[in-house]
Amino acid sequence: MTLVEMVVFMLLSALLLGLGWLLSLKLGNLGFLIAAVPVGMFWVVVMFFGIRGLIAQIRQSLIQRPRCRNDKCVTRQYVLLSATNKRAVFRCKCGDQYLSNSGHFSQILKDGSVLPYMVKDSLGNWKLDEGSPGLTSC
Repeated sequence: MTLVEMVVFMLLSALLLGLGWLLSLKLGNLGFLIAAVPVGMFWVVVMFFGIRGLIAQIRQSLIQRPRCRNDKCVTRQYVLLSATNKRAVFRCKCGDQYLSNSGHFSQILKDGSVLPYMVKDSLGNWKLDEGSPGLTSC
């Protein structure tokens, strides 16, 4: 959700609550509830998805990542670009983008294709993915 969308939703919520107040003058509490219930339901949904997104961001930020393909960036030098519960996209300080997905760490090439790079073994250590080319420079 963008800032503009959030402001529009806040204004619509305020207008709906104002309509509820006007209805409450004629219908009492029932008039207010006609407008307040949809506003409350909307904000509960917004908070649910906001908290869910925050948990996904925190979870992906805490996962260890291998050194970048250029052997210059470590876990804390990656910037999280997007995240869900199972996958995340990172950018290292060299400018390369990586996809972390279910124990696999792959490089996202400029054309959008994915090049396998590292995989977690059964002990949780990173090792080169089969078929992954060697290191290159920044």
